Amino acid sequence: MLFDLLLEAKNIDVDQITNEDDTPLCFAMKMEPFNEYFASKLLAKGAIPNPTYDVTGNTLLHILTQERKEEAALFLVEYCNNNLTKTNNEGFTILHEACRVGLKDLTHALLKNGLPTDVVTLSTGDAPIHFAISNLYTDIVIELLDATSLDSQLTIKNNANETPLSLAIKTPFKKGKDIVLALIKAGADVNERNDEGLTLLHQAILKEDSATAIFLLENGADMNAK
Repeated sequence: MLFDLLLEAKNIDVDQITNEDDTPLCFAMKMEPFNEYFASKLLAKGAIPNPTYDVTGNTLLHILTQERKEEAALFLVEYCNNNLTKTNNEGFTILHEACRVGLKDLTHALLKNGLPTDVVTLSTGDAPIHFAISNLYTDIVIELLDATSLDSQLTIKNNANETPLSLAIKTPFKKGKDIVLALIKAGADVNERNDEGLTLLHQAILKEDSATAIFLLENGADMNAK
């Protein structure tokens, strides 16, 4: 095969980049459908497993995740143990991206490799769990709640001062109820207050959202909170 002959060529640079910062491995990983043959050969030859794109700060894993190429991303994770926590120019980790686009298996693999769950983006201050909640990815929220850094996830606020629970309460009730329940069961404070001192129950009542108010009461909200 021509590819194999080229790999054996003297002084070949397996990390040669194009004007768009793509290396040969980048092309191999982006193929549809994914075929690990070329990637495996390049990695065995010493190719950098997770090269960075200078303009955006994205790594190859960022790109694969953004494009929902989960099979390729899962393959590459195994070669990138020392380069999984890198953020891009917007402060997104690969875990942010996986939670934003709904890749459950990749989220699981990243958490298994110890990726932090409390890193926040630069522009919005969102942690990975904020993205999972905003997009109603219940299964990914549950994956995150099983992570070791649970306490910090439950209390972290983004730039809009939303905790995971306050954000989940604002999603459509029927679609977000399971997420809210999972957060409460994990230890989120059902009586947390916003900057105006209003509890979640106060806020539901003010919005005349009876379904949410009843749900909160059934799950420990203090109806006498002032």
